[in-house]
Amino acid sequence: MSIPYKIYENILTDDNWKYLHNFISEEYFSWTYIPGTYGVNPETGKWDKPDDTPQLVRHLYHKSKISKQYFTDGASSSPLAFNHTTQTHEYIEVLPQIMMILQKMLPDCTPLRIKANLLQPHPDAGEHHPWHYDIHKNDCKSMIYYLNDSDGDTFIGKTDTQRVSPKANTAVIFPSNTWHASSNPTKGRRMVINYVTQVRK
Repeated sequence: MSIPYKIYENILTDDNWKYLHNFISEEYFSWTYIPGTYGVNPETGKWDKPDDTPQLVRHLYHKSKISKQYFTDGASSSPLAFNHTTQTHEYIEVLPQIMMILQKMLPDCTPLRIKANLLQPHPDAGEHHPWHYDIHKNDCKSMIYYLNDSDGDTFIGKTDTQRVSPKANTAVIFPSNTWHASSNPTKGRRMVINYVTQVRK
């Protein structure tokens, strides 16, 4: 079974890629430390999934919807995140290249989440991080835009696994319900912008 993904090169003009890359690479760019790459271990409630490593993240855009789910602790229950909000970081305004990428590559899609990720070499890193999918829906597309060359490959598909090696100013696009995993580079940094979108109806 073939995995539906596509790779696109030379997304931005050279000047726009350099500006975006240099801005995010500078020491003043604001990152948040996250203990893992994809959520806590449901069995322990901790960031201790096998083969996972810490990463730096900067959320740039996030759209949350009304939820009817409830959290229950055994004694009481309360609604989860029933507010409808769109959160946009000021970096979106000073880095128009972030939306340029989206408008060029996925013009028929509405963003649900955009974030930058940074991975560094890690002594305990396995071949790749835990498998995950972004959204279990058929009408959503994910895109990983690579800011720099790196040997921290993206693994796509649990079976018949394909590997995509990060190349600067290149993007890989696949359905958001596709199993995939990132991996740590062996030298230097791996910097990407991760998009999760929904196809407009």
